Amino acid sequence: DIVDINMGCPVPNIIKSGEGCALTRDLPLASEIIEACKRSGKVVTVKFRPGMNRKNIVVSEFAKMCEASGADMITVHGRTRDMMYDGEPLYECIEAAKNAVNIPVIANGGSYSEEDAVKMMDRTGADGVMIARYGMENPMIFSELTGKETGETKYSLMMEQINIAQSCFDETAAMDYIRKLASYFMKKIPGTKALKQEMYMCGNMQELRNVTAKIFGETEKQDA
Repeated sequence: DIVDINMGCPVPNIIKSGEGCALTRDLPLASEIIEACKRSGKVVTVKFRPGMNRKNIVVSEFAKMCEASGADMITVHGRTRDMMYDGEPLYECIEAAKNAVNIPVIANGGSYSEEDAVKMMDRTGADGVMIARYGMENPMIFSELTGKETGETKYSLMMEQINIAQSCFDETAAMDYIRKLASYFMKKIPGTKALKQEMYMCGNMQELRNVTAKIFGETEKQDA
Protein backbone atom coordinates (compact mmCIF):
# COMPACT_ATOMS: atom_id res chain seq x y z
CA ASP A 1 0.00 0.00 0.00
CA ILE A 2 1.03 3.60 -0.59
CA VAL A 3 -0.10 7.04 0.51
CA ASP A 4 -0.64 9.22 -2.58
CA ILE A 5 -1.07 12.91 -1.72
CA ASN A 6 -2.85 15.10 -4.27
CA MET A 7 -1.40 18.61 -4.04
CA GLY A 8 -2.36 19.47 -7.60
CA CYS A 9 -6.15 19.81 -7.59
CA PRO A 10 -7.12 23.16 -9.23
CA VAL A 11 -10.84 23.16 -8.31
CA PRO A 12 -11.92 26.53 -6.81
CA ASN A 13 -13.45 25.25 -3.55
CA ILE A 14 -10.33 23.16 -2.88
CA ILE A 15 -8.09 26.17 -3.51
CA LYS A 16 -10.21 28.37 -1.21
CA SER A 17 -9.67 25.98 1.68
CA GLY A 18 -5.90 26.01 1.14
CA GLU A 19 -5.76 22.48 -0.24
CA GLY A 20 -4.65 21.04 -3.58
CA CYS A 21 -2.59 23.36 -5.73
CA ALA A 22 -2.88 26.11 -3.09
CA LEU A 23 -0.17 24.23 -1.20
CA THR A 24 2.36 25.41 -3.80
CA ARG A 25 2.04 28.75 -1.95
CA ASP A 26 2.70 27.15 1.45
CA LEU A 27 5.72 24.85 1.27
CA PRO A 28 6.11 24.56 5.07
CA LEU A 29 2.57 23.22 5.42
CA ALA A 30 3.01 20.91 2.43
CA SER A 31 6.18 19.59 4.05
CA GLU A 32 4.35 18.94 7.34
CA ILE A 33 1.69 16.95 5.51
CA ILE A 34 4.25 14.79 3.71
CA GLU A 35 6.23 14.17 6.88
CA ALA A 36 3.07 13.19 8.76
CA CYS A 37 2.13 10.73 6.03
CA LYS A 38 5.65 9.33 5.96
CA ARG A 39 5.38 8.48 9.65
CA SER A 40 2.80 5.87 8.63
CA GLY A 41 5.69 3.75 7.43
CA LYS A 42 4.19 3.47 3.95
CA VAL A 43 5.57 4.59 0.60
CA VAL A 44 4.52 8.22 0.03
CA THR A 45 4.00 9.83 -3.37
CA VAL A 46 3.01 13.43 -4.10
CA LYS A 47 1.29 14.89 -7.14
CA PHE A 48 1.51 18.64 -7.74
CA ARG A 49 1.51 21.37 -10.38
CA PRO A 50 4.32 23.83 -11.22
CA GLY A 51 2.53 26.67 -9.43
CA MET A 52 -0.61 28.78 -9.37
CA ASN A 53 0.26 30.57 -12.61
CA ARG A 54 3.22 31.11 -14.94
CA LYS A 55 4.40 34.11 -12.91
CA ASN A 56 4.69 31.95 -9.82
CA ILE A 57 6.48 28.78 -10.89
CA VAL A 58 7.87 26.90 -7.89
CA VAL A 59 8.28 23.46 -9.42
CA SER A 60 11.97 22.95 -8.56
CA GLU A 61 11.61 24.20 -4.99
CA PHE A 62 8.48 22.13 -4.44
CA ALA A 63 10.09 19.00 -5.86
CA LYS A 64 13.11 19.41 -3.58
CA MET A 65 10.84 20.00 -0.59
CA CYS A 66 8.93 16.79 -1.36
CA GLU A 67 12.13 14.78 -1.50
CA ALA A 68 13.52 16.35 1.68
CA SER A 69 10.24 15.67 3.48
CA GLY A 70 10.38 11.97 2.68
CA ALA A 71 8.43 11.52 -0.55
CA ASP A 72 9.47 8.40 -2.42
CA MET A 73 8.17 9.59 -5.80
CA ILE A 74 6.58 12.71 -7.26
CA THR A 75 4.16 13.24 -10.12
CA VAL A 76 4.15 16.62 -11.85
CA HIS A 77 1.07 17.73 -13.78
CA GLY A 78 2.56 19.98 -16.42
CA ARG A 79 0.00 22.78 -16.18
CA THR A 80 -0.30 25.61 -13.67
CA ARG A 81 -3.46 25.99 -11.63
CA ASP A 82 -4.90 28.71 -13.87
CA MET A 83 -4.44 26.46 -16.93
CA MET A 84 -6.73 23.88 -15.28
CA TYR A 85 -6.81 20.96 -17.76
CA ASP A 86 -6.33 22.94 -20.98
CA GLY A 87 -3.37 23.82 -23.15
CA GLU A 88 -0.01 22.28 -23.96
CA PRO A 89 1.78 20.96 -20.87
CA LEU A 90 4.79 22.95 -19.69
CA TYR A 91 7.34 20.27 -20.49
CA GLU A 92 10.18 22.40 -19.20
CA CYS A 93 8.64 22.44 -15.73
CA ILE A 94 8.49 18.66 -15.53
CA GLU A 95 12.08 18.52 -16.79
CA ALA A 96 13.09 21.03 -14.09
CA ALA A 97 11.56 18.81 -11.42
CA LYS A 98 13.37 15.79 -12.83
CA ASN A 99 16.68 17.66 -12.68
CA ALA A 100 16.04 18.87 -9.13
CA VAL A 101 15.63 15.53 -7.35
CA ASN A 102 16.96 12.00 -7.17
CA ILE A 103 13.63 10.25 -6.61
CA PRO A 104 11.47 9.03 -9.53
CA VAL A 105 9.50 11.73 -11.36
CA ILE A 106 6.31 10.87 -13.24
CA ALA A 107 4.99 13.23 -15.93
CA ASN A 108 1.27 13.94 -16.14
CA GLY A 109 -1.05 15.99 -18.33
CA GLY A 110 -1.97 15.96 -22.00
CA SER A 111 -1.18 12.33 -22.84
CA TYR A 112 -3.99 10.96 -25.00
CA SER A 113 -2.09 8.52 -27.21
CA GLU A 114 1.12 6.54 -27.53
CA GLU A 115 2.60 9.45 -29.48
CA ASP A 116 1.74 11.88 -26.69
CA ALA A 117 3.30 9.61 -24.06
CA VAL A 118 6.51 9.17 -26.06
CA LYS A 119 6.69 12.93 -26.63
CA MET A 120 6.23 13.55 -22.91
CA MET A 121 9.06 11.16 -22.04
CA ASP A 122 11.37 12.62 -24.68
CA ARG A 123 10.70 16.25 -23.73
CA THR A 124 10.95 15.83 -19.96
CA GLY A 125 13.27 12.91 -19.24
CA ALA A 126 10.67 11.67 -16.75
CA ASP A 127 10.77 8.16 -15.36
CA GLY A 128 7.22 7.46 -16.47
CA VAL A 129 3.96 8.95 -17.70
CA MET A 130 0.68 9.03 -15.76
CA ILE A 131 -2.56 8.97 -17.72
CA ALA A 132 -5.35 10.30 -15.55
CA ARG A 133 -8.74 11.60 -16.72
CA TYR A 134 -8.33 10.32 -20.28
CA GLY A 135 -8.09 6.82 -18.86
CA MET A 136 -11.70 7.28 -17.76
CA GLU A 137 -12.79 8.31 -21.25
CA ASN A 138 -10.82 5.58 -23.00
CA PRO A 139 -9.90 2.83 -20.53
CA MET A 140 -8.43 0.78 -23.37
CA ILE A 141 -5.61 3.34 -23.70
CA PHE A 142 -3.46 1.28 -21.34
CA SER A 143 -3.57 -1.87 -23.44
CA GLU A 144 -3.06 0.29 -26.54
CA LEU A 145 0.12 1.76 -25.03
CA THR A 146 1.53 -1.57 -23.86
CA GLY A 147 0.46 -3.52 -26.92
CA LYS A 148 -1.11 -6.15 -24.65
CA GLU A 149 -4.66 -6.76 -25.81
CA THR A 150 -6.94 -7.77 -22.94
CA GLY A 151 -10.14 -8.24 -24.90
CA GLU A 152 -11.87 -5.78 -22.59
CA THR A 153 -14.37 -3.27 -23.95
CA LYS A 154 -16.31 -0.39 -22.45
CA TYR A 155 -19.27 -2.76 -22.18
CA SER A 156 -17.37 -5.45 -20.26
CA LEU A 157 -15.70 -2.87 -18.03
CA MET A 158 -19.01 -1.16 -17.22
CA MET A 159 -20.62 -4.49 -16.30
CA GLU A 160 -17.64 -5.29 -14.09
CA GLN A 161 -17.84 -1.89 -12.39
CA ILE A 162 -21.56 -2.31 -11.75
CA ASN A 163 -20.87 -5.60 -9.96
CA ILE A 164 -18.10 -3.98 -7.91
CA ALA A 165 -20.26 -0.96 -7.05
CA GLN A 166 -23.09 -3.20 -5.88
CA SER A 167 -20.75 -5.15 -3.63
CA CYS A 168 -19.08 -2.05 -2.12
CA PHE A 169 -21.82 0.60 -1.81
CA ASP A 170 -25.47 0.96 -0.92
CA GLU A 171 -27.80 1.33 -3.91
CA THR A 172 -27.85 5.15 -3.95
CA ALA A 173 -24.05 5.48 -3.82
CA ALA A 174 -23.61 2.68 -6.37
CA MET A 175 -25.97 4.38 -8.82
CA ASP A 176 -24.23 7.75 -8.40
CA TYR A 177 -20.85 6.11 -9.07
CA ILE A 178 -22.03 4.26 -12.18
CA ARG A 179 -23.71 7.35 -13.64
CA LYS A 180 -20.54 9.37 -13.19
CA LEU A 181 -18.34 6.65 -14.67
CA ALA A 182 -20.69 6.10 -17.61
CA SER A 183 -20.65 9.84 -18.36
CA TYR A 184 -16.88 9.66 -18.75
CA PHE A 185 -17.12 6.55 -20.93
CA MET A 186 -19.67 8.29 -23.20
CA LYS A 187 -17.66 11.48 -23.76
CA LYS A 188 -16.32 10.32 -27.12
CA ILE A 189 -19.58 8.68 -28.21
CA PRO A 190 -21.79 10.95 -30.38
CA GLY A 191 -25.54 11.23 -29.81
CA THR A 192 -25.66 10.07 -26.21
CA LYS A 193 -27.52 13.01 -24.64
CA ALA A 194 -30.88 11.21 -24.58
CA LEU A 195 -29.22 8.06 -23.24
CA LYS A 196 -27.65 10.01 -20.39
CA GLN A 197 -31.06 11.42 -19.51
CA GLU A 198 -32.51 7.91 -19.54
CA MET A 199 -29.76 6.83 -17.19
CA TYR A 200 -30.60 9.55 -14.69
CA MET A 201 -34.28 8.57 -14.79
CA CYS A 202 -33.55 5.07 -13.49
CA GLY A 203 -35.10 4.38 -10.11
CA ASN A 204 -33.05 1.40 -9.03
CA MET A 205 -29.83 -0.44 -9.78
CA GLN A 206 -31.43 -3.10 -11.97
CA GLU A 207 -32.94 -0.44 -14.23
CA LEU A 208 -29.57 1.31 -14.41
CA ARG A 209 -27.85 -1.97 -15.25
CA ASN A 210 -30.30 -2.58 -18.10
CA VAL A 211 -29.91 0.93 -19.53
CA THR A 212 -26.11 0.80 -19.21
CA ALA A 213 -26.03 -2.57 -20.97
CA LYS A 214 -28.18 -1.14 -23.76
CA ILE A 215 -25.98 1.94 -24.18
CA PHE A 216 -22.63 0.21 -24.34
CA GLY A 217 -23.90 -2.95 -26.01
CA GLU A 218 -25.30 -0.87 -28.88
CA THR A 219 -22.08 1.15 -29.08
CA GLU A 220 -20.05 -2.03 -29.53
CA LYS A 221 -22.34 -3.19 -32.34
CA GLN A 222 -21.85 0.15 -34.10
CA ASP A 223 -18.07 -0.07 -33.70
CA ALA A 224 -17.90 -3.68 -34.93
